[in-house]
Amino acid sequence: MIVSLAGFQTSNAADLSQFKAGRIIDDSVLSDKGSLSANEIQSFLNSKVTNCDTNGTQTSEYGGGTRAQWGAAKYGQSTFTCIKDYSEGGKSAAQIIYDTAQEFQISPKVLIVLLQKEQALITDTWPLNIQYRSATGYGCPDTAPCDSQYYGLTNQLRWSARMFRAILNNSPTWYTPYLTGNNYIQYNPTASCGGSTVYIENRATQAMYNYTPYQPNQGALAAGYGTASCGAYGNRNFWLYYNDWFGSTYAPSYRWEPSTQAAYTDSSLSTPIDLNNLTPDSQKRIYVVLRAKNAGTSTWYKNAINLGTSQQQNRISGIYDQTWLSPSRTATLSENQVAPGDYGTFKFWINRPPSAGTIKEYFNVVAEGVTWLNDMGQHFTFNTQPPKYSWSSEGQTAFTDSSKQSNLNYNQIVAGDRAYMVVRAKNTGNVTWSKESINFATIGPNNRQSTVASPEWFSPNRAATLKEVTVAPGATGTFEFWVDFSKAGTFREYFSPVAEGIAWMNDIGFYYEYTVKPAVYKWEPAGQSAYLDATKAQAIDTKDLVAGQRIYLQIRAKNAGNVIWYKNNLNLATAGPQNRLSSYQDSTWYSVNRPASITENTVKPGDIGTFEFWVKVPAVNGTRREYFNLVSEYNAWFNDLGLYYDFKTI
Repeated sequence: MIVSLAGFQTSNAADLSQFKAGRIIDDSVLSDKGSLSANEIQSFLNSKVTNCDTNGTQTSEYGGGTRAQWGAAKYGQSTFTCIKDYSEGGKSAAQIIYDTAQEFQISPKVLIVLLQKEQALITDTWPLNIQYRSATGYGCPDTAPCDSQYYGLTNQLRWSARMFRAILNNSPTWYTPYLTGNNYIQYNPTASCGGSTVYIENRATQAMYNYTPYQPNQGALAAGYGTASCGAYGNRNFWLYYNDWFGSTYAPSYRWEPSTQAAYTDSSLSTPIDLNNLTPDSQKRIYVVLRAKNAGTSTWYKNAINLGTSQQQNRISGIYDQTWLSPSRTATLSENQVAPGDYGTFKFWINRPPSAGTIKEYFNVVAEGVTWLNDMGQHFTFNTQPPKYSWSSEGQTAFTDSSKQSNLNYNQIVAGDRAYMVVRAKNTGNVTWSKESINFATIGPNNRQSTVASPEWFSPNRAATLKEVTVAPGATGTFEFWVDFSKAGTFREYFSPVAEGIAWMNDIGFYYEYTVKPAVYKWEPAGQSAYLDATKAQAIDTKDLVAGQRIYLQIRAKNAGNVIWYKNNLNLATAGPQNRLSSYQDSTWYSVNRPASITENTVKPGDIGTFEFWVKVPAVNGTRREYFNLVSEYNAWFNDLGLYYDFKTI
């Protein structure tokens, strides 16, 4: 054990005549990890040391001048950090205590008391560093120095909590010489001081003795926080501090703590429902689940432990459902039995309150024919509101097509382009959206005819309906639609969802903004060739042809404009003049003046497209020049670069 330099408190309020050597603390109390939050732990530490002597200015209780002077002389330490201000590894002591409690499911109150009874760290106004080094006394036997592998506040707390948890779980990998049942326990490390047989009632007390293997004798019990001949004080002081600071270490026979409660649309528990946002069209019957921790010492049994109406007890509930046990008893335990420290479940139907407003329905656990348990004020709150249709944007995206593989470049929109828009809209109201009634419409003003309306729209002012069949409150729906950029200019198109025939939703100023450039259809030659056939294995000279011969031509063209070229819309045509009938037409041409389309599916600005086609040499000798140009069908002819082939027939 570590003897605290600050000493122990000398007065107590707890009655040590109630101390039971075989039942120092109950399992459920030792395991109550949620007994304090991190903030509550910090507040408790603050309350125990209101003025920390950080600089050691007060007179030392041990002589040698001030505390700073004494600390410097004895331990090389002249400043002191109280536990309320202490941190390690970037965490406050309060957070370390809380995190350890959560990790090992041990009560933070137990860890606080452990720090006090071992090193008085909770109340010490000028603790030394060595007190933090062995803060819980873990790895510090009575007959040998402390083991350095366990040094440090975090390390000490975690090893202590790990030991408590292992014994509570009856872990086969953690040795303890103590068992539940009869054990001989000494009064003091000195064997001649004697001891007695103690019947250890639970694993929590077993863990206490594994930590501090002595029981207080009658003199130690009579001394309160003081000392006595052959006394041992670890378990006594633990019991005193816990009872003085936090109340009894014993769980009452019947006690409960609410754990969780939830509401669902049906008994399969598949779809949660928010009781704070009920609307008049919400479903009438709701299925609720309440989980309760057995925080007492008596086992709960099905059909003996029920959930009843409270405030007032046995009140006939306004949300009574015919499936209840009675108008004042919602349900019995779902489990056959619930041991102390475990959790029981109550599941039952309720009828939604018929009127608007806020209604609270209170419930409590009752041991039928025995007692009502502690009333925790547990209740379900029902808040029924008028229908509300509202939304918020969860994102908007624009794509080049409905496959949604390529994002639209807003800086390269050209008149004649199309884009596929996707809007994700969160239902922030309290009414489920339906595909049949919720549409995405133009606003500013409402029902305005859009300048980018597409033939796929329902109308010039209705871009799309929901893709999803329904979208519940809090969920996100999707609107997808085409827009057509038919003319150049800058446009800002405002949209909002509308519940047709019911209400327009809130205008959040949602819009798409487009700057559409005039279409520029321009090209540059990137090469032209002639071949004997379509394999392009052998090039030929077009000035050395035979009358009636077929040859295969290739023209490569760079897209020097700002419009994407599309196969079957971007063609090579005869020029000089346009649409001239060519005497070199082949049966494979699209028409008498259209030799070919680009071979690529698309050609972006800056890329190169390819035209490949057959020509048939006329059956006459001589030299002819055939001119070609590019045309975007129904849009524009390209700049005429005077590209030609010279054909000479001999």
